[in-house]
Amino acid sequence: MPGQTGPQQHDAIGRSLLAAVPLEKIAKLAKENGSLYLRFGSTLYHPGRDVDRLEKDQRIALISDKDGRQKRVLYLEEDKTNKVLLAEYLNAFQHLSLKGIGVAFAERIK
Repeated sequence: MPGQTGPQQHDAIGRSLLAAVPLEKIAKLAKENGSLYLRFGSTLYHPGRDVDRLEKDQRIALISDKDGRQKRVLYLEEDKTNKVLLAEYLNAFQHLSLKGIGVAFAERIK
């Protein structure tokens, strides 16, 4: 029986995506009254309905890729309480992706 081939390795060197992000641009996913929201401090945004508000309130970061094109990114802090299910994360990401907004995870540095 032939063996299975391993993953291909590439020699391309990637660019680091580490960046300093202001706290007011980092959201947490939160459940309120059975719905999932993006929480920035005490302000809640629904990922499917409040994209215009997110942009108006400057919660979406604009970053340039290596070709100089601007991308819209929402930074999200990991939920370490396990109150938000993976399916809920993916549902929120889908709403944002349909509006052309990428999601990146952010971590607080102490």
